[in-house]
Amino acid sequence: MKKLIVVTNNVEGTGKSACARGIHHLLQAHDFRTALVESDPDAPRIQDGFYLDMGDQPEVSEIVDILENVEAVVLDVNSGSFEDFSEFFTRQDVEDVMMELEVQITFVVPTVEDVKTLESVLQIAETFGEAGEFVTIATPVGYDEYRTWEGSAAQRAMQHLNATEIAMPELPEAILEEIESRGLDFASALDGRWELPRFLMNEVQGWMLAFNSELEWATDSLLPDRVAILKDGEFKSSYGGGVALGA
Repeated sequence: MKKLIVVTNNVEGTGKSACARGIHHLLQAHDFRTALVESDPDAPRIQDGFYLDMGDQPEVSEIVDILENVEAVVLDVNSGSFEDFSEFFTRQDVEDVMMELEVQITFVVPTVEDVKTLESVLQIAETFGEAGEFVTIATPVGYDEYRTWEGSAAQRAMQHLNATEIAMPELPEAILEEIESRGLDFASALDGRWELPRFLMNEVQGWMLAFNSELEWATDSLLPDRVAILKDGEFKSSYGGGVALGA
């Protein structure tokens, strides 16, 4: 069963693009064919990536066409496109179409410690609560001493939806400053990490590996289900587990 993974919240600068790239990397590390789809016209494009303009009334067939050639699509919904995406999801009956195609939907919601993000998470829970699985990723940006994620209504809403909660590792401030001094944002640095100076490449690659380790806690929601195969009298999945026939 294939996956449509939607990375979204309606607050700018919460690490959505970094989350999308981390998940894209995780899927590739598990040998899944995957496509990263951007909805921000100003976002950097990875090689073989796609762009979907949510403000241009796209058709669900555009996602279906991409899914024909891959096992998972990671859709990075930029902040300015959230309302357009919500309308697209409803207007194009995306949930029903994916169900008919046996494609599972997972919503990945980056969270930071501020009131706007908490309000956005509640909106996401209300809008998409019955449409798929959920993963929240606490990202190390933003802070509001008067409003925190822990114990908030937003966290309780996600817990009610059985969301998996994980955390993004922090990158040293000096490394972020070094990246910015080169005219790059973090997403661009992730995309082009092999072209960075060696010391910077090692730091960025080390961060990616650490993030992948954290994402492993959410693989039940992030990895597609591979079709079981019959081998030596057992049904075996690609993950190595097996159940003997007649058990």
